[in-house]
Amino acid sequence: MKAFIWFAFVLLSAAWTGLAALTVKASDWLLGTVASVHGGEALGNAVKQPLPEALEPWINPVWLAAPREFLLGALQMAEQFAPSPDGVMAWIAPLVWTGWALGAAVLLAVALGLHWLAGRLPSATAGLDLRS
Repeated sequence: MKAFIWFAFVLLSAAWTGLAALTVKASDWLLGTVASVHGGEALGNAVKQPLPEALEPWINPVWLAAPREFLLGALQMAEQFAPSPDGVMAWIAPLVWTGWALGAAVLLAVALGLHWLAGRLPSATAGLDLRS
C-alpha cells in the first residue's frame, strides 16, 4: 500500500511539474508573439472583424456594436498602462513556479499523511490464522 502511495505521488508530481513548465513556456511564447505583432493592434483588428457567415443568422451584428466599442476602448487604455512583455514575463515565471511549489508541498503532505495512515491501519491478513 505504501509503495502505491509513493508511486502515485511521483506520478502526480511529475505531471504537476510538466504542467508548470508548459505554462511557463506557453506564457513566454504568447508574450513574445504579442510583442512581435504589436499586441494591441492585433487584438484591435480582431475585434473589428465581421462575424463569420455561420454566426450571422444567430447573432445580429448590431448587438455587437457596444461590446466592440467597449473592447476597443479597453485595449487602448490597457496599451497605455500595460508593462512590456519582458516585464510581464519577469513576474509570470516566478509566480507559476511559486504555485508549483505550493502544489508540490500539498502533494507531499497528502502522501506523508496517507503513508502514516497506511502504517496505522491493521494489515488485511493480520487477523487470519493460516495454520488451520
